[in-house]
Amino acid sequence: MRILSIMLASIFIFACTEEDPKVGLANSFWQAAMSKDAETLKQLVSDPETADFLVADNVKLNIDSFEVLDVTHEGVSVKFLTHCFPDITSPTIFTDMQGDLKVDVKSTFMAQMKMTRGRERTKKYCYEFKDQPMQGVLFGQPWQAYYLDRQMVDFGTRKEERVAIHSEPCPDGYCFSLQTPSITLSRLDLSGDGGNFDHETNITIYNPPSENILITEGSYRVSDAGDGNTMLEISFQDDDGNSINGYLVY
Repeated sequence: MRILSIMLASIFIFACTEEDPKVGLANSFWQAAMSKDAETLKQLVSDPETADFLVADNVKLNIDSFEVLDVTHEGVSVKFLTHCFPDITSPTIFTDMQGDLKVDVKSTFMAQMKMTRGRERTKKYCYEFKDQPMQGVLFGQPWQAYYLDRQMVDFGTRKEERVAIHSEPCPDGYCFSLQTPSITLSRLDLSGDGGNFDHETNITIYNPPSENILITEGSYRVSDAGDGNTMLEISFQDDDGNSINGYLVY
């Protein structure tokens, strides 16, 4: 009888500690998504084309880390941590593909978007500013701010102010012929005190003749520098190695 009790207890413990296949699949999926492992993703998702989308250069998950929690009626509950945002918990959703469990990427990301909608950042300025002249690296080249240029561009049906920071003087007052990287600020509000970048308030880094990268993660601060001047501070570090920090007085 004692031997039977020990065997039953062992079976019960093993059953309780055995990982649910959904938990393992969710963990593997998010690890592969964050590391942009296309080949692994194609084995885990219901639509292999979504694997190519997830690893594209212009797609950023904006997740610092994750923790798989438990199985729910929707799928597997996962907690996501992101710099300067409140943590969220949303489900990783699965579908059965002829007996094989796969991640339903569309449903999973729609559920995550629902949880992040309207989420506000936890700080006014999420990225720290260095007390130094604005400098860093753009497109692999050392870069330092020299001049802020403001020009009205006529598009025919409308006029729009183009604000850009260059690392060299503009010949004859025209900056369109410069061959060095620059920062376009057209989507920043320079009339306030600044804040954080997002998908509406952002900058574009430009490398002539036609390379552009939109920067939606970073901070900027606008303040009075005295004598009628304004101080603009920018802080960002992009995944591609582009980074700028410091101030420019104009």
